[in-house]
Amino acid sequence: MLTIATIVPNDYFAPWDFVRSILKLPPKYFFKEHQGCLVSKNRNYIWEMVKLDNKENPGDLLFIDSDIVFEPEDVATMEENLKTYDIVTGLYIIKSWDWSAGIFKKIDGKYDFVKPQEGIFKVEACGNAFMGISRRVINHPAMAHEPFEFIREGNVVHGEDVSFCQRARETGFKVWCNSAVKVGHMKSQIIRPGDKEPDTY
Repeated sequence: MLTIATIVPNDYFAPWDFVRSILKLPPKYFFKEHQGCLVSKNRNYIWEMVKLDNKENPGDLLFIDSDIVFEPEDVATMEENLKTYDIVTGLYIIKSWDWSAGIFKKIDGKYDFVKPQEGIFKVEACGNAFMGISRRVINHPAMAHEPFEFIREGNVVHGEDVSFCQRARETGFKVWCNSAVKVGHMKSQIIRPGDKEPDTY
């Protein structure tokens, strides 16, 4: 069974485009939502709830943040991918001014954006806004305690997304991107990989 988890910023209502995406899904998924001002704490809270659920009914987890727009087939593809891959993300744009996708490689101690490849390919880290995590990762003892807390390395503090991926890779798991799954990210407009619209900030 797949749990879909949503992070909603504190005192903020989920946008209609996100709600419409959720309403298109078939009624077979578990849903969890948490609100708060610290994203890392929100993700860790959901992590604890899913671990408790997995004691009785083991399942996978898909984070879909409330500023993501997607189709039912995107969720179905992620659900299928998690049978094989430990951690997998779809492709979405993080930085609209240069159209950087949410996938990273660690270079000189910092995580830099990398260009996507075709198909399913390995990455060192990814954003958490549309990220699937298999039950193998959820139930691993090394990932039990607050895996989304920031990692500090010297003067560099990694965000909750790359901190989670770094912990997972150090534990022996692999992080993948499926570039066939292209979802929208709400900025001042909805942007998707391959869009050519100019920045509207």
